[in-house]
Amino acid sequence: NQVAFTYIGIEYKIQDFEGKTAAAFYAIVRPADSWVKTGSATNQQLIHEQSLFDIGELYARRMRKDIYTRLRTFTDEVTVTRLLPEIRSVNMKHMNEMLQKIQACNVDTAHGKNQHAQQEWNTWIDEELTKLSMFATGDQGY
Repeated sequence: NQVAFTYIGIEYKIQDFEGKTAAAFYAIVRPADSWVKTGSATNQQLIHEQSLFDIGELYARRMRKDIYTRLRTFTDEVTVTRLLPEIRSVNMKHMNEMLQKIQACNVDTAHGKNQHAQQEWNTWIDEELTKLSMFATGDQGY
């Protein structure tokens, strides 16, 4: 019954830069794995797909916050080898939560067809994104 599907994910990058180790998380959409039935999707359903991406951005911000918090506890040098297990742990935790949240949004809103439920989700997403506004980009270099 879906008229659109957006592949949402989160990618992370970890690298040494100018003698410092940095990590970044990015919410992504894979266009090759996303689709819309031609002539079938309404504006409301496309808004729903955007909200799913916004959930991805919310979880990318949560990942950025977690890594930032964990890095502040390190007493030794931060290296790729030292940081990678932390990144993997944060990624697994939040990816699982994100997928559950996306599924709940799809069910609650009937894939965007229930406008009232969609508005409630949009409000919740906006509030959560605002709470994490200081983690809005992945370029801080955590």
